[in-house]
Amino acid sequence: MLADWHAPAPYLIVPDPDGPGQDRLISTLVRDCQAAIGPTVPPTKGALSLRWARHALDLVERGVLPGKEAVRCLDHLPTLIADRSAELIDVALRHRLAPLVDLPRHKRDPLVKTLLTYMENRDNAVAAADRLLVHEQTVRYRIRRLEQMLGGLVYDADRRIELLLLLHAWVHIRPAAETAAP
Repeated sequence: MLADWHAPAPYLIVPDPDGPGQDRLISTLVRDCQAAIGPTVPPTKGALSLRWARHALDLVERGVLPGKEAVRCLDHLPTLIADRSAELIDVALRHRLAPLVDLPRHKRDPLVKTLLTYMENRDNAVAAADRLLVHEQTVRYRIRRLEQMLGGLVYDADRRIELLLLLHAWVHIRPAAETAAP
């Protein structure tokens, strides 16, 4: 292990952080400090892992990622990637989801959260309703409204990953497109 507890940004390098018993060891070593675990990489790519871990800690400090336990970067890929691409996400949100961006926040938020949850649950209104704690008919009504607003984008297989990433960023990171919307 390598550690520098006195650096401006302290760090700890642990071999095989995914190995047996390592969770307990890491928890003991970092105690009550916020910590992030970068992806496991060969020694020559250690800087890459450290860079992602520091980025994850930045998101913990901003309140985007939970910070009660050590954050594993690979458990938060969509959030880390979307945050690194915030400017492009902002432009894409305004382009792809303009009808939603233009809505007042109190009308927009339930629609955005419903669409994300619906898509995360493989277009299952019952499962989405359970996660959102609303009636399934509410989910179906919102999805019909979104279909009217967004047209075929809701079910466009070629844009599904893009739409999931945009919605994830909007809900979990709140990029500039939302805060700047009327």
